[in-house]
Amino acid sequence: MQRNTWIKYAVWGTIGLLLAIAGVALLAVGTEAEGILRALPGIMTGLGCGLFGSKAGILLTKQAARKNPQLAKQQAILEKDERNISLNHQAKAKAYDLMIWVYGTLLLGLALIGTTGPAVGLVVAAYLIVVAAHIYFLHTLHKTM
Repeated sequence: MQRNTWIKYAVWGTIGLLLAIAGVALLAVGTEAEGILRALPGIMTGLGCGLFGSKAGILLTKQAARKNPQLAKQQAILEKDERNISLNHQAKAKAYDLMIWVYGTLLLGLALIGTTGPAVGLVVAAYLIVVAAHIYFLHTLHKTM
């Protein structure tokens, strides 16, 4: 791995770690905040952990590949294998089908327990975005085939 690439991942990982620590510290302090500031510690912790975890994972993977080039070559072949790509696409399709039922059930449950309008509206918006993306990609793929 090139030195600049390693530095970039290390810097972003460090930023993520610092963000997560700051979020946890804000949660520990527990000051009474209003509005968006009330959610800020949780957002900082989540983003920081995600950023740190992803960059640390990339660095560890690159380090392992550098130590064992044969394993890295085998992994690259597996990632490009048509059978594995097809299995991955099939798994995504099954997960999408399941997600449609889960979202529908969640929407029905939220409506039945009397959840506030904005909360149900956000879930409905997420559901419609996913369905619209499905229709768009289906249309695009039909045009290309």
